[in-house]
Amino acid sequence: MAVEARPELVGKRFLCVSGDQPPEIGDIARWLWRSGVIRAVNHRDTDSPDLAVYVEFDDQDWDKREWVKVYEDFQLFLLEHQLVWAKRKEGGATAAAATAAAAGGGGGTGGGGAGAAGGG
Repeated sequence: MAVEARPELVGKRFLCVSGDQPPEIGDIARWLWRSGVIRAVNHRDTDSPDLAVYVEFDDQDWDKREWVKVYEDFQLFLLEHQLVWAKRKEGGATAAAATAAAAGGGGGTGGGGAGAAGGG
């Protein structure tokens, strides 16, 4: 049974990589990954280059939330798309999160835009 992804960004989890240079694919384990939850957005147009999100990073206290620009501040921004339960061969169940790229490539912009991540 297919379940529709939530189109809104608020409340979704994310993974991101920032930096001045695009990260090297071969060094993925060395990328400076950060994760957290989106708490607010400046507007609903996820394809806008001005898209800003109010984020709560997992490695900071909740009162250190901050506004970030998805297409300017990051080389890569992955957004929770769906959460599904999948059976393991051992008989247990595990959660698996599917993500969609919101920003990627040089300069923090590119492929598909945040609209792909926003379900739009």
